[in-house]
Amino acid sequence: MNQDLSKPMIAKVALGIPNSDPYDYSIPMGLGNKIAVGSRVLVSLRSRYLFGWVADVTDFSSVTGIKPIISLIDESPIYGHQMMSLTRWMSSYYLCSYGEVLDSSLPAALRPKLNLLIQVDLEKARKLGISESENRWLEQANGKSAKAAQKFKSSDSSKLLTKFKKNRIISFAPQLTTRSLRETEEVCLLPGDQQSK
Repeated sequence: MNQDLSKPMIAKVALGIPNSDPYDYSIPMGLGNKIAVGSRVLVSLRSRYLFGWVADVTDFSSVTGIKPIISLIDESPIYGHQMMSLTRWMSSYYLCSYGEVLDSSLPAALRPKLNLLIQVDLEKARKLGISESENRWLEQANGKSAKAAQKFKSSDSSKLLTKFKKNRIISFAPQLTTRSLRETEEVCLLPGDQQSK
């Protein structure tokens, strides 16, 4: 797909949440030629990070304040035209969201895993006047997942995590773990769908 640079490109992204039509997300310039129908993407919805499926690509949206796609999960689309059509039909037949059907149709072993890694703003921490033990906790937590940080020896890890998040000393950056495209393709393509090279 060649992106017309004069118009912003919009991806209609199906999310695996109930009663949901696809959401509109802008396609960042660097991803314009890579995003296609059937691609898996990482997006944010409110304060959550979610995986979604590109259901359509267009140059128009009636929605204002559209968020950008955060990242493309696979180099080429996972599902071809036939699988996308089948899952759309299943969505209407079983009265569930398109994203739920797409998510359910992918074997669990091939679903990407999302870890939220802690990023520490040391400047804000200094301004807040944190204690030496809190500073050590922040140094230890930087770059780790929230789950790992809660297991630190400090009995107050959960409270510290909440405190630092509230004061915006820490933020979370998504990190994806996926299988290779070749492993995924072998499971996801239907007869008649083209295999990427």
